[in-house]
Amino acid sequence: MSRRPISRSEDLQRLEADGYTLAIVGGKLVVSNVPFVNAKATVRHDGALVMALTLAGDVAQPPDDHTASFVGGIPCDRHGRELTKIINSRAKSDLGGGVVVDCTFSMMPNTNGGRYPNLYEKVTKYIAAISGHATAQDSSATARVYKPVVPDEDDGPFKYLDTASSRAGIDALNEKLKGERVAIIGLGGSGEYILDFVVKTHVEEIHPFDEDIYLTHNAFRGPGAPTLEELDAAPLKVDHFTAIYSNMRTGILPHPYAITAENVSELRDMTFVFLAIDDAPAKKPIVDALLEMGIPFIDVGMGVNEVGGKLTGVVRTTIVTPDDRDHVADHIKFIDVGFDDDYRRNIQIAELNARNASDAVIRWKKFRGIYADMTGEHTSAFSIATNHVVNERLEPLVDGEAECA
Repeated sequence: MSRRPISRSEDLQRLEADGYTLAIVGGKLVVSNVPFVNAKATVRHDGALVMALTLAGDVAQPPDDHTASFVGGIPCDRHGRELTKIINSRAKSDLGGGVVVDCTFSMMPNTNGGRYPNLYEKVTKYIAAISGHATAQDSSATARVYKPVVPDEDDGPFKYLDTASSRAGIDALNEKLKGERVAIIGLGGSGEYILDFVVKTHVEEIHPFDEDIYLTHNAFRGPGAPTLEELDAAPLKVDHFTAIYSNMRTGILPHPYAITAENVSELRDMTFVFLAIDDAPAKKPIVDALLEMGIPFIDVGMGVNEVGGKLTGVVRTTIVTPDDRDHVADHIKFIDVGFDDDYRRNIQIAELNARNASDAVIRWKKFRGIYADMTGEHTSAFSIATNHVVNERLEPLVDGEAECA
């Protein structure tokens, strides 16, 4: 049972985005979880609407048949009277593939020569005629149940369909990240949030690198809520997060060690790298290697200090691409400033880590043409105290005009 006709047909995608449960069985479209009223005037939620499916390759065509069938019984009105206005046959029929229908409907539209313009219109009209009686009796009865959908193996990395993108109509934009192999170096607070955000994209592979154990204090600076038993087990960070996010997708390849000058060549096959470590000297061999290999990357960092009993500081995001690399020394420091930075003492500031990660992922998506980019900044710095964001770019945009990537 392939999902390709659903994923490649606009009207079927629209139905799925609206929460309807679709399947293709034996060449027919089956819409499950349809509520209806039975002869006892009881609302049931296990009906299924079945109709012919015409395809051109893998793309659904406008229906050339105005009829539909029903599985689960004979639909009735709220008083238990059969819907005789639309039922034209009560004969039980085996359509193959385990689909046995109890009745057939005939509901011809009054326009378009008696044809439905698309499957979305046909499905929603029939469901309204059947389920409207159930909703009148039980206001919570709906066929739009938003069940998780298991995609085909070649439909992407997710173990259930990304209906958020289809509902928003941005599937084509998200496809710009297909084939990406992304490394996240460091799973401190910001790195953990970067992982959380990248997991929800359509990248092919995600490679988190970190040698540390997931300890209690980590729970207060990153995403999620580990149990006491999970903390007692003291797992490696990469193993802890891989186990969580593998519930959602494939392609997470953990590396339980740090990237150093000796193994930095492991990044050679990456298409993008997020650098989220606060050990300044350790960054230099990584940055040098990424520059040599021509791999674009983003470095994140922050400095937080206590002033007058309050925390203040800056959250920074710097992108380096093969075409824009001269600003590295201006914004990425390779000399450790010491341990007087309050960020290193007070690590329970998850919101700053999330802000740092969010800025980094948004900048990456700008670079890949998903978000509009009207400034092309190399570095952005968010000031906690003033709530200002300062953008820096070495060169003006072409002709001094704003452009959108």
